Amino acid sequence: MKRQEWRNKDRKVASVVVFVMIVSGVTFSAPIPAYAAPITYADPAGNCGGNSPCHTTIAAALNDTDPNGTVYVYAATYTENVSIGSGVNVTLLGATNLNGSLTIGSGTTFNSTSGIFNLSGNWINSGTFNHNNGTVRLNGSSGTQTISGNTTFYDLTIAIGSGVTADFGTSSLGIVHNLARTTGTGTMNPGTGTITFTGAPGSITGANAKTFYNLVIDSGANITNDAGNLTIRRDFTNNGTFTQSSTISTTFDNTSTTHTLAGSGSTTFGSVSIAGGTTVNAGSHNITVCGSSFSVSNGGAFNGGTATVTIDGTTALNNAGAYNFNSVTINAGRSLSNPNNRNFSVSGNWTNNGTFSSGTGTVTFNGTSQTLTGSTTFNNLTTNSGTTLDTGTSLITVNGTLTNNGALRHTTPAQNVTTGGGTFSFLDAVSRTTAQLTQTGGSNMGNTTLVTTAHIAPTNYACGTTTLGGAPVRRLFDLTPTNTTGVTATLRLYFYDGAGGAGDEANGNTLSNIAIFHCNGTYWSRWSGAYTTGTDPVTGYRYVELPDVTEFSPFAIGGGPGAPTAVTLSDFTARTEEDYTRLTIVFSAAILIMLAIVLARRA
Repeated sequence: MKRQEWRNKDRKVASVVVFVMIVSGVTFSAPIPAYAAPITYADPAGNCGGNSPCHTTIAAALNDTDPNGTVYVYAATYTENVSIGSGVNVTLLGATNLNGSLTIGSGTTFNSTSGIFNLSGNWINSGTFNHNNGTVRLNGSSGTQTISGNTTFYDLTIAIGSGVTADFGTSSLGIVHNLARTTGTGTMNPGTGTITFTGAPGSITGANAKTFYNLVIDSGANITNDAGNLTIRRDFTNNGTFTQSSTISTTFDNTSTTHTLAGSGSTTFGSVSIAGGTTVNAGSHNITVCGSSFSVSNGGAFNGGTATVTIDGTTALNNAGAYNFNSVTINAGRSLSNPNNRNFSVSGNWTNNGTFSSGTGTVTFNGTSQTLTGSTTFNNLTTNSGTTLDTGTSLITVNGTLTNNGALRHTTPAQNVTTGGGTFSFLDAVSRTTAQLTQTGGSNMGNTTLVTTAHIAPTNYACGTTTLGGAPVRRLFDLTPTNTTGVTATLRLYFYDGAGGAGDEANGNTLSNIAIFHCNGTYWSRWSGAYTTGTDPVTGYRYVELPDVTEFSPFAIGGGPGAPTAVTLSDFTARTEEDYTRLTIVFSAAILIMLAIVLARRA
């Protein structure tokens, strides 16, 4: 029979005996069985500060307390396993060392010290743990020290010895203030659990490495990591602030596993490393990298989702995995280098306020509507089909191969065009001359801008409600002077003739049969005049030039009319319609009759 049941039985028996003996007038000297105390004490020295009942072990004090009693534990070292039963409260009165395991049962409460509680055995919690702003220090010296159950610690220090494994299993832990990984060369096995940081401020410290399965920074938390590298086996979720020192690294490592970055918080990693066979999906979670390396090993992948990776250090791309960025920002005074000549893609925006060293790799822009800010030098640059990369007023330099399968749009900063001021050159996105303008008469045109879209799809040549038909050159020019009244100018427009290869803009047009088209706001019209055509000796671009230009709005280049067959006309009318001049020819009745006679004779 259980101890408590015996105690209840003893109490009933004692009460009956006392009642009978009092009624019968019998006296006795035998002691009444002792009751369990509501409060007991534990102190190996047996002092308990003068309080009683005092026991030299925690287990003895637990055995002697009421089911809903309280045990006060004096600061000391206890060598035993402690299991707290249902309903009992245990309170540490000072720094305590427990050389054994601790089990906090369901319905029980363990009130820790505000100092340090050292535990060398297992931590099993199914009840309530009150941290009292103290530290729990795991200092197992052999084998495996397990941590199980859901517990919120204030400070948790992992100080296991050499060869010891701290196994977190499936536990869910909260850290209010600090997680430290200090002495010892043991192993931190995160299992499949989750550690959530809630402190503001809070920290991850200690020179030894820390390994997490799921790492969570709670909303409002502000966590710093200034010592000890981190490894994350699964997901990272940050709704607060996480700041890692530039000398620390975070490694995502779990073969054949997809890791997710999530949350709306601010994340700064030192260096980032993604192991082979591991995929990290950034989703919409922006990250900043301030360390020396962003590394994806062979067989690994980083997918940028809709997030931005901001470089805020002297950072290099390393190893041969897949780098699939969304947006990339290089902060002022910082640099991104590519010493191992890695290829990578950008599906969002590119912002370079610092320095980019391209190596000999290829950067591919593979989004839809993308922007590039900050002039940048690439080795090889590719834009995918369907991509429009708008460089604004920034310029691109390509030292290797430019493969423009999409479209490159560039805005040349305003130039003050004046009569007699000479020829003004305008550049395209890749720093090559795309147009030249020489004002020959009238009041000064003033500040003049040019937006050039290279390799634009022919279906995008809009003018009013119409588009330019046929097969125009795939380059569009939007020239906008401040003053257009009464001016005349000579206009030269350039394009890339790739002979039908990648990035070709000629679109089958040749210099012998080419003309400038002008959008008047309603439809496109082909301009006639004394054309000059040729090839730029430096860039290899083809050009077409027309003098006496008096109107300025979008321009395009297309095929001119072929040489007409000589005919005799009795009447001629012409009207401009869309991309070509429609001719309506009315032959004389005499010519028609003569043709009919000739045909009849041949028949």
